[in-house]
Amino acid sequence: VTLRIADQADWDEFVRTFGVDPGGGGGGAGGAAWVALRQRLEKSDDVSAFFAPRGIGPTAWAPGDERKQTHIRRRFMLLGQTLDGMRLWDVRQAVRAVGAIGDCRPAAIELEGQGVMAGLALYASLFESSVSGCRLWNPPATHHDGPIFLNVLRFLDMPAAMAMAAERCRLTVCDKDPGKWIWPQQVAAKCGWAENLEVCCVTAPAAERP
Repeated sequence: VTLRIADQADWDEFVRTFGVDPGGGGGGAGGAAWVALRQRLEKSDDVSAFFAPRGIGPTAWAPGDERKQTHIRRRFMLLGQTLDGMRLWDVRQAVRAVGAIGDCRPAAIELEGQGVMAGLALYASLFESSVSGCRLWNPPATHHDGPIFLNVLRFLDMPAAMAMAAERCRLTVCDKDPGKWIWPQQVAAKCGWAENLEVCCVTAPAAERP
């Protein structure tokens, strides 16, 4: 099962491709991307799932008002949490929900995301044993760029998190600047799990989106 963690750009493209109303209603799917995805799934045992965590798509707060969204994110921190921290919880629950579906129950789950959502997918793999791999498109090289977790930089940054995740599941990192991930590759090589971490030079996955 491939579980795509959507950011706002992913959600907008999902709506265009599948004809889903942003308010949660259904619609007529169409377009070449939809046809290609349907044909691929019909010819294999693969399952594709798409998940938008809170604050994205129909649950977005004050769409288009960046100032108000900034105030909302700051209020979360005053309550002892961050938006990305809550989104990570959402992703973990999505993994468990997909794994509970009858036909998907014995299947391995691969997470996919880009940018900050790739960071959330990486962290979810540290907590959910059913995640067998992650495909990460241009993940942030540092938590300064996200995901934002309170006090996380007192203990580790994104390269260390990636090295930890590579110990237990396969990671494919597609980045326009693969040099950012030399350190976790060195760690993986010295610890004997180099085959779990593949880094390649690729731009954003427009062709990979449904």
